[in-house]
Amino acid sequence: MKMRVSLVLLLSVIISLTACNQQAEENQKTQTVAWYEMMKIHDEVMPKTSEINRLSRNLKGMKEEVPDILESQYNVALQKLEAAEEGMMTWMSELQQLDAMRKNKSHEEIMGYLNGEKRKIETVRKDMLNSIANAELVKVQIAQRNKRNNQ
Repeated sequence: MKMRVSLVLLLSVIISLTACNQQAEENQKTQTVAWYEMMKIHDEVMPKTSEINRLSRNLKGMKEEVPDILESQYNVALQKLEAAEEGMMTWMSELQQLDAMRKNKSHEEIMGYLNGEKRKIETVRKDMLNSIANAELVKVQIAQRNKRNNQ
């Protein structure tokens, strides 16, 4: 009788441990998918930082050509480029690594963090793309205004 009870207890413990291990593996898979979804956005826009730097240099090189009427747009374009790049650098420097989080955070905490970081990097992407588009527009406006003034 004691042998049966011990066997049943042992089987229960083994089944429980197996179920917990399977849940932990599922949690890790879910976390890994969320991490890579977030990083996919980062990887999409990170190369745009070189475009932001190029545009910023181009605009700064045009400073003497900026007509008074476009000075405000010019300054805003430079500020947006700078803020967009800074947003990416800040996001990257503050990002916690998944392996480190797994050591001391629950699955729910990790998923909440990853979802929040995905929203942040989506905002960074929007800011970067908008700042690039705005800077390109300002460059065109400066060139067109100067062309008209020189005719």
